[in-house]
Amino acid sequence: VHGAEAIIEAVEQCWASALTPHVRDYHRRKHGGEGVPAMAVIIQELVAADAAGVAFTADPVSGHTSTAHVRAVCGLGERLVSGSASPDEWRVEKNGDVVCDALVEKALDAEDVTRVAELARRVEAHLGAGPQDIEWALAGGDVFLLQARPITSMPEHVVPIPVPVEAPPNGYWERESSHFPKPL
Repeated sequence: VHGAEAIIEAVEQCWASALTPHVRDYHRRKHGGEGVPAMAVIIQELVAADAAGVAFTADPVSGHTSTAHVRAVCGLGERLVSGSASPDEWRVEKNGDVVCDALVEKALDAEDVTRVAELARRVEAHLGAGPQDIEWALAGGDVFLLQARPITSMPEHVVPIPVPVEAPPNGYWERESSHFPKPL
């Protein structure tokens, strides 16, 4: 947004989002809170990103903390957050191994992915609040931290469940890469 009036209007829209039933229910379930959840609104300059995305310092599905997960798209992160783009997906082990699970956008190379994962881990160590979910941007070769918050979907107790694997049916797999970079 540009100009003081537009900033005020954007801040009011952000604050109003705290009144939605979804947010109030989440606040009540997670924090036992009644009333309106507290919300801070950050005003910052837009980073003209070459690539952007999210990074998790733990696997939000399994709860494993040995691997950072990085999701990236070309340009602004809004394409990823809105779901209009399928991201590149990377894993970075604490021992430094980097694994690419999906390369749809070709937004980052392994070196940039490592820098993003290191930033996420530094944020986690600095905040001391457990596994973190960060939003980041890469512009002009620099990695910018845009936002950080605890991973709210972490499982409390992980119990591995063996799943029997059957042979795939006869025929062939077809990949529809614009929405699903990996077979379902």
